[in-house]
Amino acid sequence: MTRLNGIVGALESSGTAFVAFSSAETERAVSFGGSGYDGVIIETEHTGFDARRIQDFLQYLLDRRYIAQSGNLAPEVTPVVRVPSIGSERNHWFVKQALDAGAYGIVFPHVDSVGDARFAVGACRYPQEGGPGGRGIGAGAAARYFGLSPSEYYRCAGVWPLDPAGEVIVVIMIESRAGVDEVGEMLSKVPGIGCVLIGHGDLSQSLGVHGQYDHPDVLEAHSRVLNACRSAGVACGVVAAPGDVERRVDEGYRLIVVQPEISYAGLQAGRRRAGRAD
Repeated sequence: MTRLNGIVGALESSGTAFVAFSSAETERAVSFGGSGYDGVIIETEHTGFDARRIQDFLQYLLDRRYIAQSGNLAPEVTPVVRVPSIGSERNHWFVKQALDAGAYGIVFPHVDSVGDARFAVGACRYPQEGGPGGRGIGAGAAARYFGLSPSEYYRCAGVWPLDPAGEVIVVIMIESRAGVDEVGEMLSKVPGIGCVLIGHGDLSQSLGVHGQYDHPDVLEAHSRVLNACRSAGVACGVVAAPGDVERRVDEGYRLIVVQPEISYAGLQAGRRRAGRAD
């Protein structure tokens, strides 16, 4: 099937997706057009949540030449939003407003428990039988951004892979010792998690070795999260340092965060290593 969500499409087709974090400035949105990234994570955890700025970013991310030439109404680089609330804070409104603006997914920081993970998935789902759903109906702007009618949007706005045809991805961040200890339980008990992203900075702080990313305790935590994801068949994500992208691909990470201003060449090398020569 043709995917609107480029991150999901990359995970399904090649097994590896490449993304970058970005602030919500419109100039940054323009710079991502044709960049080779599968997705961009709009950062609001540390920069402040502003629904209007998110909407502007999404609009400036659209490249009308690409749309005309490809026939694909979706942006070439898929936008998702990292919300400011941590996993234990049940702030539905951040999630609702980001998705209703047209975001294709949500990144939840500091997810430490099964309850946190269950909230994350439920907050992105519409109410329905067979599982939690806390997203309110009211996605007129999102439907327009997707290029769909409201009824078409509601049919495709399921959470992937819980809904195999869904175009919304839920990414949970593991950033503490507690999260590392519980990630296996999260993945076994909460269907619908599309990716687990390791937050290496906060994780090192939680382990008492702030900024020491090669410390044995940090490396062990990374391995535990990666192995839990492998066992569950869920993509595991990591931030790749300059020159480290190919190694991260070889290690089995499937969502690689590469900052464009740091290592665009690294992105291209990683794409080649993942079999993404297009």
